[in-house]
Amino acid sequence: MNKNGNGNGNSVTITQKLEARPGKEQEAQDFLANGAQSLDNDPQIHSWQATRLTPIRFEVRAVIGGTGGIKTYAEGGFSKSITRSNLFKNDQLQIEQGVLIAQNVQHEMHEA
Repeated sequence: MNKNGNGNGNSVTITQKLEARPGKEQEAQDFLANGAQSLDNDPQIHSWQATRLTPIRFEVRAVIGGTGGIKTYAEGGFSKSITRSNLFKNDQLQIEQGVLIAQNVQHEMHEA
């Protein structure tokens, strides 16, 4: 899998679900919008997205190169910075893992 979305069947998706502390919702969104960009510097991470699901719930989803990248993600600077930020109730890293079977990367979406 490369950053253009061409898969090889060995990529793994990681989903990290987060809940903002009361009164910290906008700070949490700003943190994820800016901080998650550090994932661009990790060669194990092929693509990522941060999504606001509800006013307090967020999700970070990353596509990594195989199961070996899970430890790299879990121990990486971004995951640790989530814990240090004190913006989220569930500062424990909770990961759901799945095997990527298809991905279509057409263009980037930016917040208006």
